[in-house]
Amino acid sequence: MKVLHISTFETECGIADYFGYYLDELNNLGVENDIFKIDPKKIERMNSNEILKYYENGIKNIDNYDIIHIQHEYSFFTTITKNNFKPTLLFKGINVLKSLKIFHDFLGKLTDKTVFVTFHSPAPFPFKNSLFNFIFRNYNYAKYFQKATKFLALVHTELNKKEQMDIGVCEDNLKVLRHPIKSFISNNSINQNLKENISQKLSLNENSIVLSMVGFIGKYKGYDVLLDLLKELPENYKALILGGPHPINIKPYEKFKKKVKDYSLEDRIFITGFYEEDDLNTYFDLVDIFLAPYSNTFTNGSGALNVAISSLKPVIVYNIPSFEEINSKFEPLILVEYENKQQMKEKIINIIKNQDIVEYHRKQAENYLNDMSYQKIAKKLLDFYEDYI
Repeated sequence: MKVLHISTFETECGIADYFGYYLDELNNLGVENDIFKIDPKKIERMNSNEILKYYENGIKNIDNYDIIHIQHEYSFFTTITKNNFKPTLLFKGINVLKSLKIFHDFLGKLTDKTVFVTFHSPAPFPFKNSLFNFIFRNYNYAKYFQKATKFLALVHTELNKKEQMDIGVCEDNLKVLRHPIKSFISNNSINQNLKENISQKLSLNENSIVLSMVGFIGKYKGYDVLLDLLKELPENYKALILGGPHPINIKPYEKFKKKVKDYSLEDRIFITGFYEEDDLNTYFDLVDIFLAPYSNTFTNGSGALNVAISSLKPVIVYNIPSFEEINSKFEPLILVEYENKQQMKEKIINIIKNQDIVEYHRKQAENYLNDMSYQKIAKKLLDFYEDYI
């Protein structure tokens, strides 16, 4: 079996990491894989016609492949840069429509092939602007995912599945393939220089409690909640953020930094920026509790959350539906009521006092890691491949 993958790869991008882990497992399973590497830096300099041509050039030899597998994210199919991004509903809506048109037209070039698309963002409909909803009908990719076609849509959660069906994707052409999780715990030694640097900057001692969040600093992840909690908690509570500004939209990061200053928390927060996987063991060694107070608008799988789970440390989250799904079989996450910061604060304090809670969720996380490994989920993906060719 020969597959052409269309994805970001070997770059600072969560989807690139996700795809790279899958690629290793597919290679081990005997799949012959080629890659058309999406280069976001090239795309951001192109107009719509040039972006479509860019993707067309990537599929010149598609007759050599049994399957074309696309990793989809809206920004891969439109021009949104740090310089022109304006966080308004109108601007976002226009850019999403541009992205949908290019993606729709690109799929139209593949109608005689077996095509898999992994959707990493929610389905776009409905827009709040009625005109956008009218325009969207012309660019709705759902028409390609119908019984008579060999297109299959892959999503991370049951919520994502419902969203895709709501815009017209046929249930027969739609599968839930949960976001796998990679174990980052290894025998690698702790980077003592890195650990000491962070410890010094945060003035850590034996009484310090270190909270953490993972991923690009964006509004939906609830980084403001971390600051509000830190402001209320005693001085011995610190924060180690495994992430930094989003490469496209830096405004949430700038607002975050301003709030850090307004709250006088500069000496209690350390931001790693884009981190190396080899350093995760060191970060995990420093952290006591991870937080993920995500907005309920988040309906996808989360690579950032999976990093937190893989630490085997307690992970406290808001009880949004996509996180409740993760806890359906095991309990790697500690759920608190949505937007209840006081309950999250109380849970943090309770965990610090109760080692039994820490140990229980450690075992649950170990079970989840085993059940949702890339190795196991890649085998499910291979089954889907084989069913479609």
